[in-house]
Amino acid sequence: MSYELASGLANASAPIAISTATTTKLIANGGNSNPSGAATSIYVTEYEVMASGTGTFQFVAGTTVTNPCDTNQVNLSGAYALTAQARIQAGNGFGPVLVAPAGDDVCATTGSAVGMNGALSYRIK
Repeated sequence: MSYELASGLANASAPIAISTATTTKLIANGGNSNPSGAATSIYVTEYEVMASGTGTFQFVAGTTVTNPCDTNQVNLSGAYALTAQARIQAGNGFGPVLVAPAGDDVCATTGSAVGMNGALSYRIK
């Protein structure tokens, strides 16, 4: 097993660019499986989000039937109440700060029509 895989280092990133009150898919698990055939999990190793106005932001996980993460939704974080230019950040890319259940996508739920922008780093394994 490689050091990178064993250590949980991020090997991908995704942008966060949301401007409406909605649930947005950030990372699709896509039915991936590991070498043993088991469903994979998404390990978020770092994230940063900045608000352009007053609103809430929350990471959730779930599977998508009609809308992003609309089935078996679970909270991966609390709801962050942000004001203009307020920022949340966690992690450094070297270990998980959020872990989605096996087979689930990672989404963000926003409570207001204000910009929530940033990025996250992750690994699917």
